[in-house]
Amino acid sequence: YCFTWSVYTTGTNILAGNQYNSILFKNGAALKYGHPALGTTTGALVASGGSCCVKMNGSTDYVEVYFLNSNAVTTLTTNNSSLVTYFSGTWTGPNA
Repeated sequence: YCFTWSVYTTGTNILAGNQYNSILFKNGAALKYGHPALGTTTGALVASGGSCCVKMNGSTDYVEVYFLNSNAVTTLTTNNSSLVTYFSGTWTGPNA
């Protein structure tokens, strides 16, 4: 399976100099970090995304995307527009 994701966020919890990153997890373990984003000013817009192809067993394996911020703030507001925040996956096996 190949996955592509992007997370776009903004708000007063975005702080200048702090790093923000999306991470693809497989079965609860970090697998692939997205491109890091650096807060340039407080309240700035930041986006992190990536892509990764992953072997999966087709029945019990699962993937999730998380968004990590380095400033220990637990709440960030994501933009729910599918143009900038999305997660997609494609099976790339035989006869795909």
